[in-house]
Amino acid sequence: ELPLELWPLTRLTLLDIRFNELRTLPPDVACLTALEALLMGGNRVQELPVEAMVRGLGCLRLLDLSPWHRLRDVHATEQTLRTALPELEVLLSDPPADPTVQQVDTGPALPPQGADPSMEAQLMPLSTPTLHARLLTVFGLRMPHGSSAHHRRMLLRRLCECHSGRGPRVERRITGFPLPPALAGALLEELTATSWPRPRERGKVAAGEYLTVSPANAGRHPRLWALAAETVAVLDPSFAYTAIAATKNFCGSPHIDTHDVGYQWALSLGTFSGGGQLCLEVAPDEVAVIDTQARAAKVDGRFVHWVRGYQGDRFSLIFFRTRGAADPKAAAVLLPPLKDAPGS
Repeated sequence: ELPLELWPLTRLTLLDIRFNELRTLPPDVACLTALEALLMGGNRVQELPVEAMVRGLGCLRLLDLSPWHRLRDVHATEQTLRTALPELEVLLSDPPADPTVQQVDTGPALPPQGADPSMEAQLMPLSTPTLHARLLTVFGLRMPHGSSAHHRRMLLRRLCECHSGRGPRVERRITGFPLPPALAGALLEELTATSWPRPRERGKVAAGEYLTVSPANAGRHPRLWALAAETVAVLDPSFAYTAIAATKNFCGSPHIDTHDVGYQWALSLGTFSGGGQLCLEVAPDEVAVIDTQARAAKVDGRFVHWVRGYQGDRFSLIFFRTRGAADPKAAAVLLPPLKDAPGS
C-alpha cells in the first residue's frame, strides 16, 4: 500500500509508483491537487478511483500505465478520464521499439579516461513516456505525443538541451563495501583465466568480453560459480540471485536492466585506473558515482547506469535476479550497515 505520509504533499507534481506490486490506488490520490504526471505501470491495480481523480486532479496531464497494467475496462476508464480532463494524455504502453533507435551507446568512440558517455547516450535508455514526464515535471515543457523514431529523437534532443542549460549534474560519491583481499584475488585470478564465449553475449554493449552464468550452465564454470556463492555469503547472505554476469573491459554503454526484478550486487576487479566507477542516475539532476574496485555495491539496475571511462583491464561481476516477486523500485543505491569484510 502507498504510505499515508504521501497524501499531505499537495504541491507534488510527479508521482512515480511503477513496479510496486500495488493492487489498489486509494481515492486519497485526489489530495495531490498539483499532480501533473502519474506513472503507475507495472502494478496490479484493477480499478482506478475515477470519481476522486476527476474531482481532485484537475492539473493531471499524463497518466502513464506502460509498460503493462491490469486495469479492467481500461478503454472505458480512459474515455471517462479524458472527457473530464481534456488535456490528459493516457499512455497504455510504450511505443514499439524502432530498429533505427539505438537503446545503448554503441558509437565507435568509448568515453575517455575519467569521462562519461554523452548526455544523449545517458538519456537514450529512458522510455518515451519517461522522456515526456521529465520534460513536463522537471523542465515545465509539455510536448506533443507521437510514436515515430523522429519524434523520439526530437524528445531526446530537447531534453539534452534542457539538461545542458542547467549545467553538470550533481555527483554523489560513494565507496563500495571492501572485499576480503584473498577473495578479491581469487575472483580476479578466475576471471583472468575464464574461457569467454564466442560469439560474445550482449553484443550491443561496449565490452571486450561478456558471460552469463546461471545454475543451467554453472557446470562449465564451477570455480567461478563457487566463488560467486562465497562472495554473496560475505556481502549479503540472504540475497537471492538467479544468475551472474561476468565482463572484461565493459565501458560506457548506458542501459537499464529491464528484466531485473530487484537489486543487484556489483563489483569490479583489476589494475585499471583513472576512472572505471559505476555510475547510476539516481534523479534527473543527480548521478551516483560508485567506487567498486575490489569493492561491491548494492544497486538497482532498473535505473540508468554505465561505467566511467578508464585505462587498463577492468573485470566486473554482477549478481542479479530476473524471477520471483519484484522488489519495489525505490532507492537507486542501497547502503546497508555492513562492517568491514574479514581480512580487509
